[in-house]
Amino acid sequence: MAYMTTIFCTQCNESKNTIVGAGDSPSLICDSCRLENKDKERKEYFASLDKLPLEERIRKIEEWIYEYRPTHVPPPMY
Repeated sequence: MAYMTTIFCTQCNESKNTIVGAGDSPSLICDSCRLENKDKERKEYFASLDKLPLEERIRKIEEWIYEYRPTHVPPPMY
């Protein structure tokens, strides 16, 4: 069960309503600020990738493919 509560966001300094899951504690940052932070981090990450040469970018992809371990997917049931 979840509940709605009011928090004071430490980033935008506003009171906001947020939904909290049972057993969780409310975050100190509101959802809109969290999304802004996530978007900012994503833009910074891709800006840093843009500075790399193609060989290094391809190498990162190859390493990810090598280390990728999919979670168990059960066989299809007919």
